[in-house]
Amino acid sequence: MNKNEPRLPTEAFEIEISDMDHQEGWTAGMPAGISHQQWPRSTYYGYPLPHRFTVKVPREYRVKGEEFIAVSVFFGSDEPYQQYRKKYHGVEQVFANPTLSPEQENSPFWQGLLAYIQNPHPMERRMKDILGQSWALIWLTKEEFQAPLSDFPSHASSLYPGFSIEEMNKDEIGTNCFSDYDDPHYIRMSIRKGDVNVGRSMEEFEDIDDPNHYIPIFSEEGKKFQLNQYFGSNHIGGTANPYQGYPEFSPFYIEFEEEMGGMNMGGGNGQIDLLHDMVDWACG
Repeated sequence: MNKNEPRLPTEAFEIEISDMDHQEGWTAGMPAGISHQQWPRSTYYGYPLPHRFTVKVPREYRVKGEEFIAVSVFFGSDEPYQQYRKKYHGVEQVFANPTLSPEQENSPFWQGLLAYIQNPHPMERRMKDILGQSWALIWLTKEEFQAPLSDFPSHASSLYPGFSIEEMNKDEIGTNCFSDYDDPHYIRMSIRKGDVNVGRSMEEFEDIDDPNHYIPIFSEEGKKFQLNQYFGSNHIGGTANPYQGYPEFSPFYIEFEEEMGGMNMGGGNGQIDLLHDMVDWACG
């Protein structure tokens, strides 16, 4: 292990949807602890991304510092179709060069976009998936995690000038925080028992010469340890269940199904490497 990397975890954690508040997070709904200005935006179309889930991170997985105890995840399926990128011209240019033209300076949308680009949340991590879609993860302190929930940012500062939510929904540009809002559900976490892959980086093929090798969920050795019991679960660390190839992620990862905030992953699931700020997902 690299001396600069955290100590390997010794436990994995199941994440379940609950009707009761266990003070461990929630799916969908609104984020907490961030201002309207800090709400992550699409890098192609400029709108605020839907909040998918906020989860309290177990101590062994707090890889960005002990004071950062939770993460909020944002994703809006904003696939960068060329015809729509032209239609919403200027957004990528402002991301690349954070200045406004004289025509843009008095627009609430362009002012809001520029303010976000220049002053994002200090613990925001931006990611792109294999399709180039925008993901954002924000690490929260205890005070931010326990703060009141945000409300919606204004339409004027959030939507590309001259476009309504209905008009934007007709274009294939993903979903924003207004059109893809769902009521929140609480999260309950529990220690996963008997998972032999805790603390191991996921691998698709077993390295049998390594006594501490990762064991794929449906391998012959996986059957021995009954790893199929972990199929289709939301969790942090341990045995993964990617629907297609295994990403080269660290042991410090979270795996989530579509129920975690209503993400459209084609019936599949996704993973985020909390240590290296990477995301992967695949259809089922």
